[in-house]
Amino acid sequence: MIKLKHLFFLIFLLKISLSFGQKKLDKLYKEHAYASVVTKYEKLVKKDSTDCELRHKLAVSYAHLNFHEEAFEQYNKIIKLGKSDIFDSYDWNEIGQLQLRLGNQKEAAAIFKHLDKNVLFFDGKQEANSKLKYEVINWGEMNTQFSEFSPFLLNNKIVFTSDRSFSLYGKSTDNERSYLSLFEMDFSLNQKTNSIKRFSGKINSGFENGTASFSSKGDLIFYTKSSTNVHGVHYSKIYSAILINNKWKYVHPISINSDSYSNGHPVFLDSLKMLIYASDIPGGYGGMDLYYSFLKEGLWSDPINFGPKVNTPFNELFPTVNNNT
Repeated sequence: MIKLKHLFFLIFLLKISLSFGQKKLDKLYKEHAYASVVTKYEKLVKKDSTDCELRHKLAVSYAHLNFHEEAFEQYNKIIKLGKSDIFDSYDWNEIGQLQLRLGNQKEAAAIFKHLDKNVLFFDGKQEANSKLKYEVINWGEMNTQFSEFSPFLLNNKIVFTSDRSFSLYGKSTDNERSYLSLFEMDFSLNQKTNSIKRFSGKINSGFENGTASFSSKGDLIFYTKSSTNVHGVHYSKIYSAILINNKWKYVHPISINSDSYSNGHPVFLDSLKMLIYASDIPGGYGGMDLYYSFLKEGLWSDPINFGPKVNTPFNELFPTVNNNT
């Protein structure tokens, strides 16, 4: 009898331990510590393959870690189990986006019907019907086999983001893709390839750096830098610096950043002392939404979402403005 009591007591302790472990795991999940929880959710799903709540958390964790095919597999299993009613717009968008990556336009269009009715599925017809016509010209020697994007016109220079190898500019012998960095091209040197160089080392420190915006005088920069939180999850933050005597100083993350979500792709408007940027702050309309903040007495105001007329269940990124107005 005593041994039986001990057995029941051990089972009771095991249940408490498992319950505590699950609560701790869910707490990390709510804190977006996906890298810390994904392997644990994998083990739990193997133990109970019918628990769609667990499987859903595993799918979302995969998606945020850019394991899209693994996320897609989990989402499909939830659909086959008849539990797709637990999906929100983020989930349907993730499934639809993967269908697009696979070239399945019809399947993607069917998936996107689950999204808000105000969200349009872009199929290229809108662009074809536009009265505005543009001629697209490749920049030639500025471009490489790597990625070049987010250009910013700064006086007689263009500052842009690229993952081109540093070996092109004497910084590395690595022929593989590098971390994203900021580069600049001087127009006064007739756009020759050798006129392109890495932007300031003060700005291009650490890992990923890119998508810069400047004040109209060019003496203040805002840009995106990757960061890692205490759980080892990568997030992006917005940094700023001031140009003093042709040197960038006071490089620091601005006050609206967090270790729980990403901010990036800033655009600064001098006249309004306003910063427009992308963020996946919880409570938005989709994955990444566009927000804005105002600079008041040296401090940034709380993020303000642009609302459903701008943001959708998809990702809104890379905002731009005309002539810094």
